[in-house]
Amino acid sequence: MGGWVSVIVSLIAIWLLWDDGWILLSLSIFIGLVNFWSFGIMHNYAIESSKRRRRFHGGFSDYDEFDALSIPNWITWINMFSFFVLVVLLIIGIVTAIW
Repeated sequence: MGGWVSVIVSLIAIWLLWDDGWILLSLSIFIGLVNFWSFGIMHNYAIESSKRRRRFHGGFSDYDEFDALSIPNWITWINMFSFFVLVVLLIIGIVTAIW
């Protein structure tokens, strides 16, 4: 669920910044892609870790909190920082849409 929230925030920021210049628009598209990419990498690490469990059933979300420990810190930081930037871009988009 967390990865889809960032995609929705990214799409709303892109929509709000559509007419505000190519710099903010391209930045929001790029940061949205980086966030989605990093979420996919984190998901792959968790799924690969969960495949070693006996009770793995092969589902898309068949991982638990212990499998999340296999995710490297660097990709987690990229994901968190890109989401923070997306929220800032969303706020900029809301402010520019109001004024």
